[in-house]
Amino acid sequence: MELFEMVLWMIYPYSVFIVLVMGCIWQYETSKIFENRGTEWKSGKFLISTLMSLFILSTITGIILLVSTGFKKDPVLLLNWTLSLIKLHPDIELLRSISILSRIHLLATFTFLLFLSFSKYLTYFLKPHQYIKSLKIKNPKYE
Repeated sequence: MELFEMVLWMIYPYSVFIVLVMGCIWQYETSKIFENRGTEWKSGKFLISTLMSLFILSTITGIILLVSTGFKKDPVLLLNWTLSLIKLHPDIELLRSISILSRIHLLATFTFLLFLSFSKYLTYFLKPHQYIKSLKIKNPKYE
């Protein structure tokens, strides 16, 4: 169990972050190529449905977590674990004391970010101003 927890809570988050950064770079580089060719981006139905289900799962578990515990125990421990992850010294002991719902929420969020790296929707996070601008163009009543 020790090895599984180490892989799950120490290696997987950093792997997701690396893949997300590589996806950002790839999306930025290929967007220039596709803009020049006028090619439309296409994602598979499997990827889109997986992204939507992971997003919904992550959102629902996050809302249930906040409603059931408030901002008392689990969210504070998750924040402290995230800070230890950023400091490159993840503390697995913090995650051992959180609920199973919080662990599911973390796994769903990390897996969502992993799948997001391979989709066209990552550009919404890279260039949000273009997305907002396109919404204004589609809905002229907001101007």
